[in-house]
Amino acid sequence: MSSLPALRTERIYLRDLRASDLEAMRPVWGDPRVMRYMACEVMDEEQIRATLAQATTEASSQPRTRYQLAACLDGDDTAVGTITLEVEDAITGYLGGLAFGPRAPRAGSATEAIWLVLKLAFAHLGLARCWAFVVNENTAARRTFDLFGATFTGERDWHLPGRGRTFHGMTMEMTAETWRAMPDDPTPRAIIRHRRAQAS
Repeated sequence: MSSLPALRTERIYLRDLRASDLEAMRPVWGDPRVMRYMACEVMDEEQIRATLAQATTEASSQPRTRYQLAACLDGDDTAVGTITLEVEDAITGYLGGLAFGPRAPRAGSATEAIWLVLKLAFAHLGLARCWAFVVNENTAARRTFDLFGATFTGERDWHLPGRGRTFHGMTMEMTAETWRAMPDDPTPRAIIRHRRAQAS
């Protein structure tokens, strides 16, 4: 398995998913509230096992183009959520797979995980931009991406055969330049203060 750079804040850190994360991922990928905006439906145990096995295989691929990562709390190696970076080409990545279960702190977990994945994309992999698809009803995700100076780049429908439905949403883009100008403290409060200072 290829090694990851250190991806850590004061509260959480990211690592590769492992087969041993099965129990920890049941209340995440098995929760309808967590999965309502995801590309797949609620997973049963067999699907969770298969997804973890796939993530392990992808982590060993060379060159590596997909990082499906576990988010863990500082001092505890138990996964409380996931986030994914897919490297599309030499300068572009897709950010998705944000899923946090009941053990994750409600305030700021997704923000810190996104900050860390952007660090992976921009500081370590040398990408220039990352984009995300945000379902229209997922206002919390849009607010979170707004914190990172994400710009609206278009509207689209995303048909997901596995769910038998089409999601309506928008694409948003974040750049390395914008990320590098952000504060080292990735908590929402610090980012909001930083954005306000820039605007004044």
